[in-house]
Amino acid sequence: MKTKLLGVIAACVLALSVKATKADTTVNLDSAQLASGSVIDQVQSSYSHVSGFLGDVQTLAQTFTVGVTGELGTIGVFLNPSIPITLNVLQTSAGVPTSTILATAVATPPGQPNTALTYFNFSSSHVPVSVGQVLAFRPYTTVSSGQVLGIQIAFGSPDPYSRGELYTIYLQGGITDWQTFASAHLIDQGPVGGVDAAFVVSVITTPIPGALPLFATGLGALGLLAWRRKRKVLTN
Repeated sequence: MKTKLLGVIAACVLALSVKATKADTTVNLDSAQLASGSVIDQVQSSYSHVSGFLGDVQTLAQTFTVGVTGELGTIGVFLNPSIPITLNVLQTSAGVPTSTILATAVATPPGQPNTALTYFNFSSSHVPVSVGQVLAFRPYTTVSSGQVLGIQIAFGSPDPYSRGELYTIYLQGGITDWQTFASAHLIDQGPVGGVDAAFVVSVITTPIPGALPLFATGLGALGLLAWRRKRKVLTN
């Protein structure tokens, strides 16, 4: 029993590699990579720890709370791999990710070392979002059977992003449902508090065209004119 337990512990140590950087690092936000017509909504741009996964050990998903009504534009995530990554946008239930996929986009991370985000454009999916809605994004690789390899996460200070949380399904650790990354891994590592990926979310706002009110006024005037003409005919 003791030998088996030591084997499990060794496997977990091999699968999860966490190291601290010298100080908080800020990822670079590139506004040119955002979807046309979108505005930055949610941002978590700093990290002081990096976690890399050496095998097909777990699935990760970061939740976030929408602050602008419109359509989902772009999600940028700090990732390590140089292979194409699929990003699924998931529904949530009580703030926890579900398996329901709302939209999917593919992009190739710039590779490491870097402090740049990988941007996934969702503008063609026309996903409506509203203030207060909680969604999640899940990086996915077919090479690793859906598990994420080398995602960089931020947990240098407790709960760097208060409107969401990084979740994990950690099969090698016996976790088969979504749990917070902190509760699954950071009992003896890092600070006590929330864990969040470095990311940015933009939303495409849909303002009323300037000519629309004028058009509506014109229709109203035409209707009033037609009513007056009809009334004049009836009077005569």
